[in-house]
Amino acid sequence: MVSRDAKKKDNIVPFQEFFANPAIQSILHTVNLVLERLDPDFAKALIQLKREGTKRQASLLAQNPCHMIGLAIHWNQDGEVHEDSKGLNSGQDFVIPVGKHQGCRFEFEQVNAYVDFNVTDMGMLRGGAMKHCAKGWKGLGRMVLVPFVEKQLFHHKGVPRPWQFRRFYEEHFAELRQMFPATPLH
Repeated sequence: MVSRDAKKKDNIVPFQEFFANPAIQSILHTVNLVLERLDPDFAKALIQLKREGTKRQASLLAQNPCHMIGLAIHWNQDGEVHEDSKGLNSGQDFVIPVGKHQGCRFEFEQVNAYVDFNVTDMGMLRGGAMKHCAKGWKGLGRMVLVPFVEKQLFHHKGVPRPWQFRRFYEEHFAELRQMFPATPLH
């Protein structure tokens, strides 16, 4: 998935060249390392899911060194508040801002919180389970890589999906908010 602004003339690089870039490979291998340590069962399921792809998908997947099959690329864009409709509720999405920029703030309205991102940061979120947006970019070359997995793929390919990470705010969200009220966004 590539954001609309990245599809403008001269902005988009063919995926064969994109995944061959040593910096992109380093970023995606780092995602693998983090995922394998934080959630090894999910990483194993993703590796199996990648093997189950069709012949057409296999050539594209072979170019992507990341266990996370999907890759959203957002270029020079302030986001609208949204949930990732294709993302897993029970998995992690990685958020990796790159380029010459400052001031990216990820806001989470449901829990009244935010996180400031710098160029060298890597974040994780459950984009399919929580509304979020990125705002306040300044500078040039603002690109965000978001490795993710579409929620339908496990069922479609018959690969068991690990469930240890469920939506965390469903049953007890109101009770937790009363016990730990959030500081308002400024």
